[in-house]
Amino acid sequence: MQDDFAPVQQSSVAWLFDALGVQYTVLLLLAGLIGFLIALAVVLRGRGPMAAAALLLAVSLPLLVGVYGAFDGAMESLFVIAQSTVAPRPSEIAAGVS
Repeated sequence: MQDDFAPVQQSSVAWLFDALGVQYTVLLLLAGLIGFLIALAVVLRGRGPMAAAALLLAVSLPLLVGVYGAFDGAMESLFVIAQSTVAPRPSEIAAGVS
């Protein structure tokens, strides 16, 4: 007999796709890859103070994607509240924010 309350075993990649969605998962991976490549190019070829500025820009790319995702989720949850004819359930708001 299978227990209905047993935790579901899920891989890390499946959890990431569930939590973030496909578009933000791909954006974060691409931002990390581009940031790494820019940082590598700056470290290998960069000289002077502009190299440090370019390195700071490259490191912050995934953070900017994350901030955009949080803002998008907050706007989605506010849209749920605005379109609701009754008080929205907390689970609907949490789904938009997450």
